[in-house]
Amino acid sequence: MAFQAVDPNVSFPALEQAVAQGWAEHGIARQVLAAGDRANPFVFFEGPPTMNGLPGVHHVEARAVKDAINRFQRMRGRYVIGARGGWDTHGLPVEVQVERALGFSGKPDIERYGVAAFNAACRASAHDHIAIFERLTERMGYWLDLEHPYTTYDNSYIESLWWVLQQLWQRDLLFRDYKVTMHCPRCGTSLSAHEVAQGFEDDVDDPSVWVRFRHTPSGHPHDDQLAGAAFLAWTTTPWTLPANVALALKPDADYLLVDYHGAAAPERLVLAAALADRVLGEGSYHVLATFRGDALWGVRYQRLFDGVPGPGDTPDLARAYLAIADAFVSLEDGTGIVHIAPAYGDLEIGRTYSLPTLFSVDLSGTTYAQYDALGFGGLFFKTADPVITRTLHERGLLFRSGRVRHAYPFCWRCKTPLLYYAKPSWYIRTTAKKERLIAHNQAVHWVPEHIKNGRFGNWLANNIDWAISRERYWGTPLPIWVSDDGKHMECIGSLAELEQKVGRSLKDLDLHRPYVDELTWPAPGGGLMRRIPDVADAWFDSGAMPVAQWHYPFENQQLFEIAGQADYISEAIDQTRGWFYTLHAVATLLFDRPAFKNVICLGHILDTKGEKMSKSRGNVVDPFALLDEFGADAVRWYMFASAPPYNPRRFGPEQVGEMLRQFLLTLWNTYSFFTTYANLDGWAPPDLAPPADTLLPTDRWALAHLSALVQTVTAALDTYDIHAPAKAIEAFVEDLSNWYVRRNRRRFWKAESDADKQAAYVTLYTCLTTLARLLAPFTPFLAEALWHNLVASQRPGVPQSVHLAAWPQPDPAARDDAPARRHRHPARGHPPWPGCPPPGPASLRQVARAAHRLDGIRRFESELRDELNVKVVQFTTRRRHAGRGQAAESVRGWVEVQKQAT
Repeated sequence: MAFQAVDPNVSFPALEQAVAQGWAEHGIARQVLAAGDRANPFVFFEGPPTMNGLPGVHHVEARAVKDAINRFQRMRGRYVIGARGGWDTHGLPVEVQVERALGFSGKPDIERYGVAAFNAACRASAHDHIAIFERLTERMGYWLDLEHPYTTYDNSYIESLWWVLQQLWQRDLLFRDYKVTMHCPRCGTSLSAHEVAQGFEDDVDDPSVWVRFRHTPSGHPHDDQLAGAAFLAWTTTPWTLPANVALALKPDADYLLVDYHGAAAPERLVLAAALADRVLGEGSYHVLATFRGDALWGVRYQRLFDGVPGPGDTPDLARAYLAIADAFVSLEDGTGIVHIAPAYGDLEIGRTYSLPTLFSVDLSGTTYAQYDALGFGGLFFKTADPVITRTLHERGLLFRSGRVRHAYPFCWRCKTPLLYYAKPSWYIRTTAKKERLIAHNQAVHWVPEHIKNGRFGNWLANNIDWAISRERYWGTPLPIWVSDDGKHMECIGSLAELEQKVGRSLKDLDLHRPYVDELTWPAPGGGLMRRIPDVADAWFDSGAMPVAQWHYPFENQQLFEIAGQADYISEAIDQTRGWFYTLHAVATLLFDRPAFKNVICLGHILDTKGEKMSKSRGNVVDPFALLDEFGADAVRWYMFASAPPYNPRRFGPEQVGEMLRQFLLTLWNTYSFFTTYANLDGWAPPDLAPPADTLLPTDRWALAHLSALVQTVTAALDTYDIHAPAKAIEAFVEDLSNWYVRRNRRRFWKAESDADKQAAYVTLYTCLTTLARLLAPFTPFLAEALWHNLVASQRPGVPQSVHLAAWPQPDPAARDDAPARRHRHPARGHPPWPGCPPPGPASLRQVARAAHRLDGIRRFESELRDELNVKVVQFTTRRRHAGRGQAAESVRGWVEVQKQAT
């Protein structure tokens, strides 16, 4: 049967459309997903993208890398478990997207709109984004089971999360505490440590103020000496000053009482001796007295403002507005005196010294109305900074003001500046398992290796408890019910348990707010048990997916025993503090094991200027437009071959086009050459390989090179290296086109169909069909086109898809003729020959090196004449070692050539 004609002017997007249509008509994807040895499974976890926005180029990269390894494992005969769609549908990202669409500015708008209606809008928005991601997934040839995905808003998923939380509760790993958290005033919720880490920005401009806290007599032994003096403290957060309750000094440091004469009028100030010259200026003050920090303990000062008590609090102000001493105080910057506001970052210090907690701004980041008379009530906390600074100046309390540039945390979703805020939150006690977290990481194979004990290992070493509760709406409701008097708490672990509590069937209940909020039951001692209003951090949803995707333990118990730990995962490097960490934490806390065995950690894709892509910068690339212009295979190949995937890379569409021309078109032209002449000659693949003695040295070289390529690609993919095999395939195609085909094209052109021509056809056919299988994980559409035309349409009984074919094996016979050592140059025109080639034409070096371990360089005389364009080649013998052994030709592949004019 003749091969289908191949158009040299190929459109890869059109080719891919035709291939995809064939897949759909024959159900190829479904067959591939079901294929493999069930007794030899390969477990994969699909990291769920967040359904709050359109997909980007980075999604193409991540999905291509995942797909390549999964396809490789299937062709090795393994059944891949877990290759199913996964959608992260809960949390702030989705809420913020919906708020913007509805024109909302915060939680009050949501409350007025109604929680039920708002959550319904969140569900609809997430569902719409799922459809877009499904389209991208199918367009780029990433084969997942999209008919049975796991979706975090499903009741079955939520029920498994409740079971996980109950397990943590029963092990005393889920607890409530009042802690200072990083709080987003726009989103109205606390952020976990890994969320905060994603939102830090460098070089943020903030106020820098030095403030006078005037001494007031209180019976302290040093009151007389300090009469008329002021403690000098420094801060970059003026908005916290109304909440000040203490000043902290370093206990063993020296503090000076000075007469400062650098201002219009002399004044008496107290500050650390080590910082006096830096703050006041050398020679601008006279030292009146020196004190150790702990000697000033209990000295009182006048409060700057009246702080606002928390709701229901009656703070003991007798414990406020005094100097304390603690070793945490640093002498690196400031004045050596730290202003203490327990509500905004200093809660532990406040607890240690029984200080009251006062507030200046509420959870929306707005200053309290109590400060209206002072001019800064009702302002956003950052907006209040200059007003507070001006007020201090007018009252003579501002010593100096300026600006400082430093790192500051912002909400990673809405970009609002965060603030430390003391409030009750629910935590997972990850610190209790810190050593196990670190130990299990050592069992994971990281690509690149330095992530293990670097970025990820450091994160584990500095582990803090995981703040899991969010004061939001669209998320997994925390299954904790508390009695009206606060004395009794219960954590519910299943729908059946909840039904038993309320005494009725809940099979049709949506397990979201506000519906679960309405469920109550009698509490011990009177009153009702009511659910706390918080929902879970969306990172918990995705981190618990190994359990929840199977609705374990309520279903799939046997499957989970196999599929509860992944052989492989892959996401971008920022997930070291996101999904990678949450997976690792949940698996360690629940099962005392790593969640995954192998991980490829991807670098970020940057724009052509090296900047991170973002909508605000206007430098994002539409992946659908990219796929439509160049094709999915070209984009995928760029992701594999342009650089190791863990390196950040600069990306531009023109780079994809260049790789398309250099690699895909080179291969396509070789394929087109073969089919053109094979059809002219009526050539068909023979049932048996041609006799070895009909193969020319160049045929044997090509087949040896091919066998070595199979071995190289297989070994690299076995170690989760996807860049090295791509470069090896790229180099082979270059050699095949620019060396083998060029050197042997006359054999295809000649009229007679002798054994020599048959050997050439078989050699090139073997190379192309093997390449089809090697390329299947990388460029699935092109590989399928090659396989269908060259193999499936020619041979009955073979797999109709390359993705159902077996992975190629090295040919031992061909390897007998392979070079002993390989030296590969990545540049074009430098094929892989052993050793370091001598100066001269690249093709001459190829011929000379090929002779090593084959049949002697004299057999390549005709090739040398052609390559050098000469009539005569003369050979010179050399001795390898003087006095040892006989003369030999081309012992190391060296050749001397006398070129005679033609």
